[in-house]
Amino acid sequence: MEGLVITTNIDFNGFTRLISSHLNVDTSLNSFDFHYKIEDNSMPMLIRNTMGLRVYIKLKKGSETSKTIHCA
Repeated sequence: MEGLVITTNIDFNGFTRLISSHLNVDTSLNSFDFHYKIEDNSMPMLIRNTMGLRVYIKLKKGSETSKTIHCA
């Protein structure tokens, strides 16, 4: 399994650059949707901007369960 460590002060654009660099994706030709689930039976939530990313990071830090981001 492979993953990325993100800092708590990263913004949405930096997050997108980090993911695109790791996946070798040209963002001038492609875009991302970032979804995560709080629990297995919950609906996926969409990260659209820096505020949404901050909410994800806060939830991730405050929980014992793992939350996974899925890129589409």
